[in-house]
Amino acid sequence: MAILRVPIQCYRCNGSVNPGAAMLVDQKMKRYQCYACYQKQQPRWRMGKEETKVKENYFCGRCKYKFKALAPRCPYCSSSDHLSRAEFSMDDLL
Repeated sequence: MAILRVPIQCYRCNGSVNPGAAMLVDQKMKRYQCYACYQKQQPRWRMGKEETKVKENYFCGRCKYKFKALAPRCPYCSSSDHLSRAEFSMDDLL
C-alpha cells in the first residue's frame, strides 16, 4: 500500500498538514484534524496530578511481622487490631 504525501486540510485551523501528522476525526465526511489542534482540544483535567496510593510501613504486634501494604491488615495473620505504623527516622536508628 502506497502512502501519499498529498497535503490535507485541517478542518479546525484550515492549514495544510501532512497526512502522517493528522487524525481522521469523522469518517463519513472525511474530516482531518492536525496534531496542534488536537492538543488544544484535549481537556486539562486529564493532564493534572492523579492520586496515587502509596504503600505504608506497618508492624504487626501479634506475629512480629514488618510489611508494606495499602490496606492496614497483616498479610501473615490477617489481623488488623495489633497493627502499628512503622515509621523510622535516622534519629531513631542512631
